[in-house]
Amino acid sequence: MIPVTEIVTRVQSILDAEGSDRYLFDQDYRPAINSAKDWIVAVFSSIFSDKKVSEENLRDLVFTRVFQTSKFSRIQLDTLVSPHNIWSILSVNPEAVTYPNSTITTPPNDWTSYLRGDLTYIESDHYAKRMTIEQWENMKTNIFQAGSPALTNGFKTYGYLNSGNYSSTGSLTTTGEIEISPKLENKLVGIRYLKYPNNVSLLSDSVEFPYSVLDLFVQKVANFISFKQGDQTNLYAVTQKDISILIQLMS
Repeated sequence: MIPVTEIVTRVQSILDAEGSDRYLFDQDYRPAINSAKDWIVAVFSSIFSDKKVSEENLRDLVFTRVFQTSKFSRIQLDTLVSPHNIWSILSVNPEAVTYPNSTITTPPNDWTSYLRGDLTYIESDHYAKRMTIEQWENMKTNIFQAGSPALTNGFKTYGYLNSGNYSSTGSLTTTGEIEISPKLENKLVGIRYLKYPNNVSLLSDSVEFPYSVLDLFVQKVANFISFKQGDQTNLYAVTQKDISILIQLMS
């Protein structure tokens, strides 16, 4: 975690604004800090897609929660169900073992999936592979494809399809759901994910990033404030240089 007060103090030094009221927290620093936070998320996302750094570097943002699937083997992961705004799914573990052991909550309808906040994830013997749409559509005819319903017992492997909107006039869901195969009807699943960092609101808050990225973060905050004062730099562009710097900071 990075204290907002430290960010502001360092940015004031860069902008030669110590002891002045030229820049204010609500009008200048807070918007710039939140914009820099979103920019850092974009840089991290680029690194994760290339597998150049591990999500373990953001361990303060890693959470594991237990969910119960709907009748259709789907889980709604929006903020109405999930306790956090999910940045990225790290793993999906079907047939979860939990503490305490639990019976299934009877859903009010076929569409409902649950966050089981009463349960702690312990382990699972299964890992669901993230699948493309092409792989998903092919799995029923390809028994060697992860998620194929043709394989059972010790040969069974799971797959999941990233969040998609299945809403219709006859359904009770209106937002995205992930889907798991082979079908898990009202079963427990452990999901490990990265929580999207919160916006800061107060000077007493902290930014939910590791301290190792402080210098890069401060430079970007100063960059955003400078842009507001007339610097026409393309601030939101994620360059290869930015990615390289962050990789070095994380190594």
